[in-house]
Amino acid sequence: MNYTQVLCLGDSITFGSRCKYDRGYPPIFSKMLTEYLGWPHICINAGVSQETSAQITRRAWQYLSNPDIRLLILIAGTNDSKPTVRTPPEIYAENIEQILLMATATETATILCNLPYLIPAGQPTYGVESPELIAKYNQEVERLARKYKITPVVNLYNFFKENPDKLADGVHPNSEGYHSIAQLLFERIIQGTSIPMLSMAKQANQKQDA
Repeated sequence: MNYTQVLCLGDSITFGSRCKYDRGYPPIFSKMLTEYLGWPHICINAGVSQETSAQITRRAWQYLSNPDIRLLILIAGTNDSKPTVRTPPEIYAENIEQILLMATATETATILCNLPYLIPAGQPTYGVESPELIAKYNQEVERLARKYKITPVVNLYNFFKENPDKLADGVHPNSEGYHSIAQLLFERIIQGTSIPMLSMAKQANQKQDA
């Protein structure tokens, strides 16, 4: 059976913390892709709670060195904004770029997401300066997306800023919020002609019509 492996890499927002059904966005995204493209898509949930971009970078290669991984979804950096961490934006950018270099080396298609809007009052582990750092990290995400020609970035920041009711605690999405992330990623697939899976689906449909 033909199938496609998708790597969902990140922290607790990928893992699915605060999700009522304890699953996050990957299985929802998997279902959307499978139904739309017509063959199984296995979305590997490689989210680890509380990890920073540096920690995520350390374990990225163990996944991306697998030639069966066809697509990378990356959401990383919210924990870098904690007062106990405060990763400088330039160091954050270097961490994200290392992951993008790995994806480039393995010819893995990539969808890059910016960091969701954050309400620090919802979580005591975040400070008043966290939103400012998130904004700076997101500027680096946009810059790297242009550099590696993987635009457009999936804009989680604006979505959750406009829909704060889909945040469970000011940081993590609720179940509806995770479904929305999957939907935003799915829409990115639909519009992304550079994503191999979409072109493969078009070829498959053409063969069926012939």
